[in-house]
Amino acid sequence: MATATHPSRDSSAGSSAGCTLILVVDDDPAQCELLKEELEREGYVVEVATGGRMAVERIKRGGIDLVVSDVKMLDLDGLDMLREIQTVD
Repeated sequence: MATATHPSRDSSAGSSAGCTLILVVDDDPAQCELLKEELEREGYVVEVATGGRMAVERIKRGGIDLVVSDVKMLDLDGLDMLREIQTVD
């Protein structure tokens, strides 16, 4: 049976600081903040993008380990965002 490693204790995961960097994407800022606070309590490093296009631009800069996204957003929905980030080198 595999065991999970707490993100703040696993120096091999994530960014250079040794933590997993999660990008939370939602066009509702309140939802972003709620999820950000909960994930940070669990030891993750979290950034927020309040739209799909903003998320794609942030992902292009690199360093993101995981994206948690809403599907229905006004500027670029979550599925189209996924298609775009799959093409990022």
